[in-house]
Amino acid sequence: MKYLKLIIRSRLGWSLLAIQLVCAVFVVSEMPAYNEVKCSEALVSSSLDFDVAGRKFFFNYSSSFATSLVIIDLPAIVVGYLAADLVPIAFGPYSGVDLSWIRACAILVTTSAQWFMLGKIGSLFSRWLMTKRRIPGGGTQHGVGPERGVRGL
Repeated sequence: MKYLKLIIRSRLGWSLLAIQLVCAVFVVSEMPAYNEVKCSEALVSSSLDFDVAGRKFFFNYSSSFATSLVIIDLPAIVVGYLAADLVPIAFGPYSGVDLSWIRACAILVTTSAQWFMLGKIGSLFSRWLMTKRRIPGGGTQHGVGPERGVRGL
């Protein structure tokens, strides 16, 4: 629980999460709805095609922005997708649209957790770099510090 509080306090994690959420909303908004998909005979399917939030995601036909976001979020998407597929097993059958919304929520939770953890790792790494740059006596390797008479702005 203590580690979870540390992750949630990470400003970098919140920043990465906000950027990821904006990108995800953009990607989902450009996906075609079920009634907009006309013909599936000429489509070249991919193993990364899936239904999310009542929409179809076609990996081969999506924008490069959408495909790169899916590749970056792939570990969290796989975990969220598998977790969402356990819901019908536990609570009974759902329609395809309902299951796509359950998948969207599960993927949102797992990608949020991924970006929070990456933000915390990034802030820990930057803190570690700052401690490596300090030298004994309060100064830094750049020679700027309290012994030089430089005051904070």
